[in-house]
Amino acid sequence: GCHGQAGNQFFLLTKHNEIRREEKCLDYAGGQAGLHQPDRIQSMACHSMKGNQMWFYQDQMIRHASGYCVELSPSNDRDIYMSMCEPSNRNQKWSWKKTFHRFTKGWGY
Repeated sequence: GCHGQAGNQFFLLTKHNEIRREEKCLDYAGGQAGLHQPDRIQSMACHSMKGNQMWFYQDQMIRHASGYCVELSPSNDRDIYMSMCEPSNRNQKWSWKKTFHRFTKGWGY
């Protein structure tokens, strides 16, 4: 893992529906069992095969191919985990700066 590193780490949403940082992509393979568990969204080598690395940005929410959404932990404002998508939950709302395709919230990654 990359926890405890100083500085922001920026992710790009690619046209292949990857959330990429250099050669690593966010990957979620946890299914329903992995919901609300901060260590289940992982940074893995990009494989360009969609699946566990396929993400969509819609209505300020980051939705995974599994149908779940990325949520910021309300307890520490650092951990992220997957949850059932709730459009009214502000911890599932993410700002993406169009010019850079970067998150404005710093992830604890």
